[in-house]
Amino acid sequence: MRTAILALVFLFALQAAPQVRELRGTATLEGGGVPNGVSAVMFPADEQRWKDPTVGDISRRVPLTNGAFVITLPPGAYRLGFTSETGAKEFPSPALFARLVTAGALPIELPAATQIEAVIAPAGGDFRLVTAKVATVGIMKTPSRGTSVAPAGRGGPPVPPAPGGISGRVLDHEGKPLAGIEVRTMRPRLLNGRVDYLPIGQAITTGPDGRYLAANRAPGDYIVAAAPYALDLGSQARQSVRRAPASSVDADGVLRGYVVSFCPATDDHSRAAVIKVGQTEVAGVDITLVRKPVFELRGRLDGSFNAGFGFPPAVTVFATNLGPAMTGNFQRRVPVGQDGAFAVPDLPEGDVVVAFSGPAGWAREQLNVSAKTSPVTLSLRPPMSVSGSVEFHGDAPRPEPPAPSRGVATPVIPFVIQLTSVQPEPGTSGGFQQGTDGTFVASASGPGPFRLRATYPAPWIQVSGLVDGLDTLDVPLPFGPAASGARVVMADRPTTLVINVRDANDAPLPNVLVALFADDERYWVSGSRRAHAGPSSAVATATFTGLPAGKYLVAIAPELPANAVASVPLFRRLVARATPVELALRESRSITVQAK
Repeated sequence: MRTAILALVFLFALQAAPQVRELRGTATLEGGGVPNGVSAVMFPADEQRWKDPTVGDISRRVPLTNGAFVITLPPGAYRLGFTSETGAKEFPSPALFARLVTAGALPIELPAATQIEAVIAPAGGDFRLVTAKVATVGIMKTPSRGTSVAPAGRGGPPVPPAPGGISGRVLDHEGKPLAGIEVRTMRPRLLNGRVDYLPIGQAITTGPDGRYLAANRAPGDYIVAAAPYALDLGSQARQSVRRAPASSVDADGVLRGYVVSFCPATDDHSRAAVIKVGQTEVAGVDITLVRKPVFELRGRLDGSFNAGFGFPPAVTVFATNLGPAMTGNFQRRVPVGQDGAFAVPDLPEGDVVVAFSGPAGWAREQLNVSAKTSPVTLSLRPPMSVSGSVEFHGDAPRPEPPAPSRGVATPVIPFVIQLTSVQPEPGTSGGFQQGTDGTFVASASGPGPFRLRATYPAPWIQVSGLVDGLDTLDVPLPFGPAASGARVVMADRPTTLVINVRDANDAPLPNVLVALFADDERYWVSGSRRAHAGPSSAVATATFTGLPAGKYLVAIAPELPANAVASVPLFRRLVARATPVELALRESRSITVQAK
């Protein structure tokens, strides 16, 4: 591969040129996950400059890589927003900037602002800013007691915060206040048939008197948790540091320590008190940290685990009983010694996952922590690797990789090709290499399954990520041996199909079930872009955009519920009456289909 540019997904290195300033940031979803296919967009705060022909020179669109981004721009006043792959194709346009402002794009002043931590949530084709913390000089500070800051709205003044809030104290087992403890608020949601709790907003740290205030919380039901350990975001490896008093041996000879606890005083989230937030602050929500028998888990990593690391390697441990949405917020990270040894103190009895991930490979083990737990050995597994080429279809100029030059700072890499985990969790990472000849190698360390994703500057959008002939954007790729011959297909406009829905007499059929599905049953899976079902519109049409090229079947079923869920049984029921249609890449077509 010629002139490869190496980019580790969890690390971008950049030295800003003297005439520009750098803003580094991270974005997480409101539910605690890592955003996929999302870009950070920074543009002038002055709306008069949005129509300037040179607005592209003073704006940036940077794909998020494992939730992180780096933006360099000249000093000035800007706004920062987030958009999807679909929305990004409009960059840089006044329409996109206006939508992002409506979604709460945050005012940013360079060089005052240096770092941002944002929480975002989907809002159509873009993402609204839920909360943000900005490391800055004189623009925006995190208030005392850790209250998150609401994003600003159109015209500059801050958006009025949500009326609700939760406040209280964190206490030790003797009722004494504890300072420096992280508190998180969570809301129940039904995910995959089970109730899980999604963290809302940033963590709040208790003050010297043990008090906390979680402001700007929308009305609804919450549970509140406090953790004895917190991640040190200032360290390279983001290792866990103890915030609660140390564990100690009691008179009965048992080692006891503090564990993750929920209001009022339980370590079982299913027994946590439900806090009903309305239009005012709910005060007196105290959390007593549970003190119980704890154990130290020792282990060792086998293999060349530290190869390729740009920072100290670490092992991640998280409990399995907290649910997937909470694991990332209550994980523990401990350093790995040169000999591969590690130790995790103060773990309560129960099932945990021990995970490691890095350029050299990954390891994962589920075990039960107790007094009888033996030291664990994590055997390193090699990363999964996929190699192939990128295809560009369209009339727009093809993007070129940045060419480093002696004495000149390398710009932010404008593209990303990566294997992204379908269910991101602690202990997953990856990287990619891109050659000037259009070839690439993408790797991932973690259990998978994965999607082969690519993000390029607008107007380019990804159509497919094919491995062994199957599109991983629809059917994720299981972890396995290295794969070659992969194809990343990019286009400068989406494929769109408009279906005019008619009855046997050619009369319009509004609000009836329309199903569009691939003729290949392998794509009849949840989340597939090639499997759709839903009602026709009030004007008897059904529009599908962002479709991959290929062969499809269209069926109209007036006798079935219009809101029937896309599923294998449904498609098998409709396949005999379906009308075939084949779509080409970048095609926009309108067809008429009659109910049979």
